[in-house]
Amino acid sequence: MSKHPSMLRATALGALLAAAALSGPADARKPRPVELTETTVVTATHSSWVDVALYDDAVLAARPEHNPDVDVAGSGRLLGLTLRSLGTGFADTDELSVYRLPAFLGSRQLTEGTTDAGSSCSDGTPVGPTTVPVGGNCTYKEPKHIVLHEGLYRLSVLTDGSPVTFTLTLHGLDSGSRELTPTHALASTQQTLPKLDGAGTNLVTFGATAHLAKAEPAYLLAAAKGSANPTYYEESVCVRQDGGVPAPPLAFGPHCPNGVAGSYSYRLNPGPTSYGGMSVFSGSLLPGHEGDYAIGGSFGDSGGITLTNALGVWMEPTPA
Repeated sequence: MSKHPSMLRATALGALLAAAALSGPADARKPRPVELTETTVVTATHSSWVDVALYDDAVLAARPEHNPDVDVAGSGRLLGLTLRSLGTGFADTDELSVYRLPAFLGSRQLTEGTTDAGSSCSDGTPVGPTTVPVGGNCTYKEPKHIVLHEGLYRLSVLTDGSPVTFTLTLHGLDSGSRELTPTHALASTQQTLPKLDGAGTNLVTFGATAHLAKAEPAYLLAAAKGSANPTYYEESVCVRQDGGVPAPPLAFGPHCPNGVAGSYSYRLNPGPTSYGGMSVFSGSLLPGHEGDYAIGGSFGDSGGITLTNALGVWMEPTPA
């Protein structure tokens, strides 16, 4: 995906700031976005968001785990921070996401975002900085940095009922430390997803419903123990809204009968398999599906499967 040059980003931000400076008394009452600095410390006691500004391009190490430019502290099962650019098209959106997973997934800290990964092609085919070539004699280069171009951003934080702190080192911004707390609350909840029905020892399903009108399915995290050498295995995730009607048998099974969203995958002869990870739900569901959502899924293993833990996370989306 191509990126706007920094000059264009700077010009756009400059125009926005100039417009704010020339605005009338009514606009003057609107809070200006918080300027981030090289060391940015974000604290929150509940899920929330705030708009911020980068007055120069910023970079972080492109390391999914053990990232030296990110630290997460605080209690809770799933903790998260997202920084997403505003006023940019889909192909030009910059984003940083930081998660600390629950203890049953090793309390791992994960970092991802838009990077400076690039490609070169011997035939002169132009390839954007984050595009993987689909043909020809091209070489994909591993990213060195997560890149956040100058501009306005929306920062959101996910908590689990306890105070949290995220410390970011944003190389390229003004030196110094900035402490901020998001000011706009977001509804969220985290619930253990209990084991439900299945098919003997070869298939297990799990799921639960949240009663939060503003919140949508956001994350599903699960871990299971399979057999040593299965002929096949499968895994699925499922979002439902049954509206008080009894859910069908195996409602969270591989094909999510009458569900509003989901995914399914399987493999044959996979060899020793470790089950577990996080699914992220993004985008708005169809109108008419607001209200009580259920999140769940399934694991299947021809040699037998045992669910060890599952967690569902519902969170109100930030305003567009």
